[in-house]
Amino acid sequence: FLIVLLCICFSVPPSTSIALPSHTLIQNVGNTIQKAPLLTTFNLSRTYWMVLIGIGNYPGIGNDLPFSLNELESFKTTLINGGKIEESHIRTITDEMANKSAVIHAIQWLATNADSNDVVIFYYIGHGGHNATNESLILYDKVLLDGELNTYIDAIHARNIIIILDCCYSGGFIKELAHFG
Repeated sequence: FLIVLLCICFSVPPSTSIALPSHTLIQNVGNTIQKAPLLTTFNLSRTYWMVLIGIGNYPGIGNDLPFSLNELESFKTTLINGGKIEESHIRTITDEMANKSAVIHAIQWLATNADSNDVVIFYYIGHGGHNATNESLILYDKVLLDGELNTYIDAIHARNIIIILDCCYSGGFIKELAHFG
């Protein structure tokens, strides 16, 4: 799902792109399984900005997510190896550094740097939570509620914002973030 989402978001007309090796996707359409080519191009006229947050080592015992940081690093490496995303356009925040203040500051960094033609990627892998009215990202020190995330993301002027939440209750963020399309 993640690869399909990224490939769709990075696709552009051939006249303004560089082709990467083609791949085939097996997808379920209705009740049939079909092969479909993945779209594998980067738009050369856009700049890509990313905030990557991964928490594998939470405070206390029994809360850790041992594969989170490996997943985060694989995601980052895949995008960098694609040839378009510059390392200086990526903010990576992990474990105890992934506190609420640092996450908010990183989103504000996106809002300051990304213009309307750019592509912004916000990727979180860690614990998620919910209560009767809100979903939340469980950061190292505090929670970031869905409405709060919406407020900070709303300040980003890029037309193309990709939000990837790899956590429990991530589906509850859809309602808050739906206006991004």
